[in-house]
Amino acid sequence: MPEQKKTESSKPLPPLAAAVAEKAKVPLATVESIFAQANVVEQAGTRHSESLTIRRVLFSGEKSAADSGDGPFTFEWSDLEAGLWLVLSDNGNQIGKSTILEVMLWALRGTTRGLRPEVRAWIHHVELVFSIGLDWYCVQFDDYENTPVGAVLRTAPGPAQVLANFAGNEQFEQVMERLMMGRFALQPIPFVNHQGDVAEQAHHTWSLYARSMFIEGSHPAILGDVAVGAAWWRMLQLFIGMPYTGAQMALKSASILEVVRSEQVRASIPAPVSRQPEIQRLNGRIEQLNAGLTTLSASTPRPEDAPELLRSYTREAMEYARLRQAVSETEHQLAAAITQVSEARAEVRRLEDGSAAKHFFAGLSPVCCPRCAQPFPSERLESEQAGGGCAVCDRDAPGDDHDALEDAIAEAKERLNAARAAEDELRTRDAHLRSDLAVAKKQTDALEARIQRIDQNADNILKQQELRWELERARGACEQLVALEQEALPSTVDEAKAEQRRVLKEGERIAEERAKSAGAQMLAELEEELVEVAARVGFKGLEKVAIRGNGITLTVSGTPSGFSLQTSGQRLRLRIALVVAMMRLASINGQGHHPGLLFIDSPGAEEVSEDDLNAMMTEIRTVCDETRNLQIFVASARGATLTSAVSKERQIWPKPSGSMF
Repeated sequence: MPEQKKTESSKPLPPLAAAVAEKAKVPLATVESIFAQANVVEQAGTRHSESLTIRRVLFSGEKSAADSGDGPFTFEWSDLEAGLWLVLSDNGNQIGKSTILEVMLWALRGTTRGLRPEVRAWIHHVELVFSIGLDWYCVQFDDYENTPVGAVLRTAPGPAQVLANFAGNEQFEQVMERLMMGRFALQPIPFVNHQGDVAEQAHHTWSLYARSMFIEGSHPAILGDVAVGAAWWRMLQLFIGMPYTGAQMALKSASILEVVRSEQVRASIPAPVSRQPEIQRLNGRIEQLNAGLTTLSASTPRPEDAPELLRSYTREAMEYARLRQAVSETEHQLAAAITQVSEARAEVRRLEDGSAAKHFFAGLSPVCCPRCAQPFPSERLESEQAGGGCAVCDRDAPGDDHDALEDAIAEAKERLNAARAAEDELRTRDAHLRSDLAVAKKQTDALEARIQRIDQNADNILKQQELRWELERARGACEQLVALEQEALPSTVDEAKAEQRRVLKEGERIAEERAKSAGAQMLAELEEELVEVAARVGFKGLEKVAIRGNGITLTVSGTPSGFSLQTSGQRLRLRIALVVAMMRLASINGQGHHPGLLFIDSPGAEEVSEDDLNAMMTEIRTVCDETRNLQIFVASARGATLTSAVSKERQIWPKPSGSMF
């Protein structure tokens, strides 16, 4: 039996479109057509992980109005490979460290991120050589008046080949988007762009993904620099390759778009007015008639209710008399029970007082007669100690009747408890009976009042019936007018659109279920790896991380917390650790979509001490050495602190002029 269960659980799932067609009860061809319109791609296996490694960067141009001196410049950094690389200075800012990182990201994205306009105006030519897996590429372009013109080449293996040319910012961005989205098998992240009366389906692509590779400052998003719309969560799911997440995102976005467009169509249909005045007049009259009937109904009982009222009144009156008798009997019983409790309590107190006195005097050890002070013979004292009679009165030892006294006290307490229980039971019964008596009195009075009102208000019965007849006529006329009005309206519910929305919602539900089921283990592994890496880079006390679409929760030193509640330094460590954790998992299982490249600008600015910064960077170097598919560039003005983190060959410092280029 266990073997059969295992076989059933490992049975492959049917294609998403087929599952939706079965659940929604529509033809498969219809589902496939709707999926095609929504750009829903059937889930495929996660790609084999390939990392992006920058090999060489060169940019040149001419400075003007620069603090470090005007004139031509050329910056080149070559022989780069995986691992940690540092762009350092000694407490010097505004000298070009961040520019080096920004230029590399510019060439990879096809658009700038945070490059200052005056610095971009200096740069006339850029070349970036990088590898993805076994393939080597070169992006080269000239940039004059903010217009890049250049080409993307594949330089190895084999002879160099131009993959695409571009002229202008938009073309450059599109060229890099096609290359990177294809090489890393990244799916576009859909969203509904709703501006004014226009609602369109739009997509986040490579530009958003690439921004997640740049860490600058303490951002509220743990991945990337877009905190709204859960963009970080969607990127994370697609980076680690959670099955069906791309399909679920596309279906959800398409469903939202259909709802928005349906509301726009409904709002655009003019409200009919041809029969509205008469309908409104009838509705007004119906309200008046209802109000009149409500007023009459409050003061005019129905005469046909009289026989039943009389029968009900008789029953309630008899019940009321019975309850009064029961309450009276219970009062007498309760008084007797209270007396018994008092007597039993007094008996217990008398016996306990006697027992206490007996214990006190029994504890005394007299050596002489309390009356004449004549000492007792030693033989009598020794006889008492040996268990004989009392040395004073020669009776048996005082402890001999202790058991009898205790038994008497116990019996008295039992009688007291029984009396109390009887009292409590009678009090409860008395309370219930009095409550029932009050209800019966209220009901009897109400029935009596209704019987009296039938006689007093007989004149309003005829008027009430006339109002009911007029109300029915007005309602009938109003319903006929409303029906005629609806017949004249164009149908606002398109059956095809309704079916489309139903298919999209069903597809979204099934895709989400499959994503959660297949991705639970992947998320658990990522969370475990994230905790380990974060601890290594200096996040002290981190015990557990839970990553979900509605936020990130942490357990720090046994206390629940959140990502946004951490210090700037701790958020920085978590952001770095997340990318490293993704790449370590990709290195272990060979699957993933993250490029494995990370830029970190000014980590020391996030309230990180000298010792902590050095320890963090040293550990990042160690993690990079262990994770061969990871390349990290760090720019920092605290060079003296970080210089020991990597070898001199992996550092670059300002030129004698004081600038990086």
